[in-house]
This record gives sequence, structure tokens and C-alpha cells, in this order.
Amino acid sequence: MRGLTEAGDWAGLARYWMAHDHAPARRHHVRAAAPGRTREAPSAPRRGCTLNNLGTVQHDSNALEVARDSLEEGLGIYRDLAGVRPEIYRPDLAGTLNNLGSVQLDLDALGAAQAALEEGLGILRELARVRPEVYRPALAGALSNVGTLQRKLNAHEMAQASFEEGLQIYTDLARARPEVYQPDVIRTLNNLGRAQRDF
Repeated sequence: MRGLTEAGDWAGLARYWMAHDHAPARRHHVRAAAPGRTREAPSAPRRGCTLNNLGTVQHDSNALEVARDSLEEGLGIYRDLAGVRPEIYRPDLAGTLNNLGSVQLDLDALGAAQAALEEGLGILRELARVRPEVYRPALAGALSNVGTLQRKLNAHEMAQASFEEGLQIYTDLARARPEVYQPDVIRTLNNLGRAQRDF
């Protein structure tokens, strides 16, 4: 893999991990947008996109430390890009924060997970206010991740509130597209039930 990274073949590195992904797990990941917003995509957005997607594949393969490293590198790229063009790159920044927080949660790095997930959630709330039809699904996924974190922190009332908010979004989405969002409704109901049993 070192040869791939030294050569800058980030797409090849992603393909390597995808080829070795034998048991993917369902998580609330946010895939970065395709790198080709224009045909001549600059290297930083393309690399940030690939690192984010690579990190999610590594996470699903339970390669948690390397997933964290990929996502942290991608996060640094998106922070720089969002500082210059927030209207374009804040969604990618939020997605990478959510994905990184999910990895940190699985690593039991709860303080780091909380910082990443709460920052990503805040960005997605702002985005969903402006374009709810685009960002509400990602907001619901981020709320599920935050609720899981809050359960681990024994913040049971906060976890219940997060799951309830996410459930309301998924329920609304499932009315229009049940084939897409009904599994998320069921999953969030299960999470909410667990949170309620914590009391």
C-alpha cells in the first residue's frame, strides 16, 4: 500500500481496501461527494474525498486505527478547503467529522468522538435548515451516532432525545421513500428502545 500512497494513487488505495472488505457492517457513514465536481478536480478535494471513502471502507473492515488515520488526514484537508470555500466544502467537512467520530466511538475514544460528532452535527443542523431536502438524511444519521455516544456516556435522557429526533426525520422520509428509509426507522426504534431501558 505504501507504493500507492507514495505515487498518489488514492483511488487505487481505495480499490485495494474494497477488494479486501469481506464483512461490511451497516453504519451511519456519510460518503463524500464524487471528486469530479469538474473534470479538472484539484488534487486536494479529490484526495480528501478518497480518504473519507477509504476510511469508511477500513471502518467497515474493522481496521479501526488505519480508518482513524485516513479520516483524520481527510478532515485536515476538508478543514482547509472549508476555510476558503465553506459553501462548497462544509458538507464534506461535516461528513468526515461524522465518520471520524463513529470510528473513535468504536475505539472507545469517547472524548474525541464527542468533539467530532457534536461539531459535525452542528454543521449538519445549519445545512438542513437551508436545504432540508438534501441534508435531513445525513442529519438523522448524525443524530443516531450522537445518541449512541450519549448512551456510552450514560447521558440517557440526551440519548433518548437524539434518537427521538432522528426517528422523526426518518419517519418523515420513509413516508415518501419507504424502500429506502424504513430500515433506518426500524434501526432507530431499536436504538431508542435500548435507550429507554437504560433508565
